[in-house]
Amino acid sequence: MRARQRTGDAFILPLTAVIETGNHISKLPDGRLRRRTAEKFCKVLSMVKDGTAPWRLHVFSWNEDFLQSLVDGAATGRSLVDHAMNNVGCGDLCVLAERAIYRERTGLTDVRVWSLDRELLAYS
Repeated sequence: MRARQRTGDAFILPLTAVIETGNHISKLPDGRLRRRTAEKFCKVLSMVKDGTAPWRLHVFSWNEDFLQSLVDGAATGRSLVDHAMNNVGCGDLCVLAERAIYRERTGLTDVRVWSLDRELLAYS
């Protein structure tokens, strides 16, 4: 991540990443670890809000257009149904839809998804 920052790459925090991370934290079996992790996560989210984290906040509307983009497959050329049949879930498609919105809003063409998820990376 630091190497990418040095080359000028910017990191956008997708809403889906926040939701998924919060869900994973809430499932930690050890209550003390769950609390510590949730507190760290809240600090990171506050840093994003304040502009001091490595990730940028991407403000977008959860509206009819976003939902239509999701149903249409988030600019991948395949529908949500087709993606579901290939084990690509709505979380991944939300990340891709958010990327498409970011591309359109900023005019940037080289916007990639950085993930360890193989199915998601296939569309990055």
